[in-house]
Amino acid sequence: MTSQVPSVATSYHKSSDGKTYTFNLRHNAKWSNGDTVTAKDFVTAWRKGVSPKAMSGYNYIFSNIKNADQISQGKKTVSSLGVKAVGKYKLVVQLENPEPTFIDKMVMPAFYTQNTRLVQKYGAKYGTAAKYTAFDGVFKVTKWTNTSEKWTAVKNPYYYAKSAVKLQKLNYQVVKDSNTAHQLFQQGSLDDAVVSGTTAQGLQNNKNLYYIYRSGNNFVNLNMAKGAVLANKQLRQALYLAVNRTQLSKKVLADGSKPSYTFSAPNAAKDPASGKDFATAAQTKETYNVAKAKKLWQDGLKQLGKSKLDLTLVASDTTTDKNVSEFSCSHSWKASCQDLK
Repeated sequence: MTSQVPSVATSYHKSSDGKTYTFNLRHNAKWSNGDTVTAKDFVTAWRKGVSPKAMSGYNYIFSNIKNADQISQGKKTVSSLGVKAVGKYKLVVQLENPEPTFIDKMVMPAFYTQNTRLVQKYGAKYGTAAKYTAFDGVFKVTKWTNTSEKWTAVKNPYYYAKSAVKLQKLNYQVVKDSNTAHQLFQQGSLDDAVVSGTTAQGLQNNKNLYYIYRSGNNFVNLNMAKGAVLANKQLRQALYLAVNRTQLSKKVLADGSKPSYTFSAPNAAKDPASGKDFATAAQTKETYNVAKAKKLWQDGLKQLGKSKLDLTLVASDTTTDKNVSEFSCSHSWKASCQDLK
């Protein structure tokens, strides 16, 4: 079970048909520059997020909000999105269909506010550095540019509940290599470090090692655009069946991660009809079948009139992501679909 804790919105009301949500915003929420947080700031942020020009790749998160899909496809203007400000402190959202998980989704960063005045003032520069951004949460970020690997979060003097915040400052540092992170932790340079792979394997009996279960999921985003080779269903199915997720989680990550077979993370939600874990209920019967993957791959190539394909996999440059990518390309996919390089 999850519970909602009021933040900028103190309460909300859902219409009887489940398609309209009205949020009542607190009157004392302020940005880190002293501006008042208003309903218009949500409208500004959501319109930017759903725009076909948005570069975040999260347009789909807004799907089911009225006209969102058509806007993302360039068929309607962002002003037609089913979200509007009624005065300064009331936000009304219209959905295409009832959505039981809509309120739960509101904690996702894609739905966070953006300061309307600063968006208009800075234009394309907004959000590219700390000085071009304002924050309406507990902390504000300083000493950050879009290339910084170190930055600081300090207490937001305008936060509506600042008296309850005891922590004054947090220093962040990007550490891409797991072993380096552990070394910095041992030296006392870091208070917290995430480890995986061989580093995690060697720390299984360390008193400072903690397993923290998080409801998240890593996945490969395939290019399914019209004309792209992976628009072919058989090729996508082949890649799905070619990854040995058990070996990936236990041998490559070795950080307590569990094999994932669906887009939904385990224990995140239950099927309301059966009461079963939604991830399990949505799971396909076959999750790893090399022989079938090879056949599907050849079927897909035949449909495209090709004898082989070269695919490019792009990933983050952290040690963990590199290891996962190398495992997928060199071990799972190359071993199963021998035309892949």
